[in-house]
Amino acid sequence: MGQRITNKEYNHLNVLRASEILFTWANMFHSLNENDRLSMIQKLAYARQALGLFQHHDGITGTAKDAVVVDYSNRLLKATNYSLEMAATLITKMYHLRNPITPLETRSSISKPLTMQVLKLTHPKQVILYNPLGWGTKRSVRIVTSSPEVKILDVNGAIVSCQANLVFSPTDGSLRSHEYEIVWIAHLLPLTVTSYTIEPDTSAASCVLSSLEVMYGTPPSVEGYPFKVSTVTPREFSISTSSMNLSFSNSAFLLKANDFIKKKSFQISNSFRSFGVRTTKQKSGAYLFLPDGDSKLKATIPSYSRTIRGPLQSSVAVGVGTPYNSVCIGFFSLASLIIYTYTTCADC
Repeated sequence: MGQRITNKEYNHLNVLRASEILFTWANMFHSLNENDRLSMIQKLAYARQALGLFQHHDGITGTAKDAVVVDYSNRLLKATNYSLEMAATLITKMYHLRNPITPLETRSSISKPLTMQVLKLTHPKQVILYNPLGWGTKRSVRIVTSSPEVKILDVNGAIVSCQANLVFSPTDGSLRSHEYEIVWIAHLLPLTVTSYTIEPDTSAASCVLSSLEVMYGTPPSVEGYPFKVSTVTPREFSISTSSMNLSFSNSAFLLKANDFIKKKSFQISNSFRSFGVRTTKQKSGAYLFLPDGDSKLKATIPSYSRTIRGPLQSSVAVGVGTPYNSVCIGFFSLASLIIYTYTTCADC
């Protein structure tokens, strides 16, 4: 049905709400010069309009024509960048920071994936988090550094447990050398800015290196650090947290989910089908789906499968299809929370 799944992440635009709260706070209790204030008002108004436009039914269902969807996406990308820019500027001003802060995640184009800024840890750096919610929460924080030998400190100077993962390219799946994902659990108070300090630490006692299991594809060659990488034969396996267990088939697809809290079990099956496109004048539109015939079952032998296991995060990534028409499925378990993500794209 022409679902524009990769655009859905823009629909909520949580950063817009965060920048609105910060702007109101700064405008009431801190001095903003008139030029900054008017510029931010214009950007907030643009971001609101862009979000409202996308929430029209053609944007939600993805049934608009390609040119319209591209316009939706460009507007939302611009709105997201405006909001991120304002939030960073406002936090810098309100907390009288010496150096301006910059977002760790950026996207330069709608056709490109999110890119994480790689922190070069030649000296300690601060990671600043803002919780725009009216209640306290725990959130996973993921950053990319140039070394897995790090230490995380909270605002009181206490060491925070963390996990280091290998980083793979979102386009061709290759291992990215000298890039490591650092994961930890942040405790965020309501409507509060919180900072964590990340600094180099050769002992790395608080940051555990995750293990990698490769069931399909070629295992990467890891140099410099003792990440455990193993090749496993196709078999059923599972990943678990204190609240849920996910079981996978020997093709690395989800079979069953057991919810320990609700004491329920869910059976799951996966299959992939493709439809052809009509070459006649009568084509699919906003309310009609007109393929050229019956769907065709696609082969479900993964091109790769990677299982990362660690104390804070475990994940399964599977690739199906050709490099130009692939499906990536990820299952993430973090503390007591498991999130299932499903993405289709031309280059994931």
